[in-house]
Amino acid sequence: MDKQKVLAKVEKLMALANAKGATPNEAETALRQAAILKRQFDLSEAEISAHTVETACVPTRTRRSPAQWLHELAGICASSFGCDYLAAYAMPAGWTFKFMGRGIGPELAAHAYSTLHHQLVAARSAHVAQQKRCKLSTKRRRSKLFVEGWLLAVRSLVRDFAGRPDESTQAAIKAYLE
Repeated sequence: MDKQKVLAKVEKLMALANAKGATPNEAETALRQAAILKRQFDLSEAEISAHTVETACVPTRTRRSPAQWLHELAGICASSFGCDYLAAYAMPAGWTFKFMGRGIGPELAAHAYSTLHHQLVAARSAHVAQQKRCKLSTKRRRSKLFVEGWLLAVRSLVRDFAGRPDESTQAAIKAYLE
């Protein structure tokens, strides 16, 4: 068996041991088998914890490094759903944001980012279109201020919607990154 299969097996055994519907005998057997596999394949708790981390990627649709406001939006979405994010460049796809977390959190963060990015770009374009008789530098400055205000307003709304993140997830993400 390769290491990924063993990690998946140990993860399933630990889930069975911690399941509420498991009988004491089943839980004890699952813990014993998980301990045997850990010893046999020399697995640490950090490796097992890192294996539980899920990822979701979203393209930024930018050729250059993403703008600061895109990083802020990704950070808002990631922290609200108990995730962390990385900006990465992959040759055919370009820049992407990779959301990492447990369970469905990364998918929710990626979806929230995509939706809010679309809404922010539309609102920003509408705001700039209202500025008829301004220099280009003035429009850019006002656009930047609009985006900052929009992100500030959305931050609390997204956090209220998502709820509180789990503390153990951050330790698992740290182990995943190492």
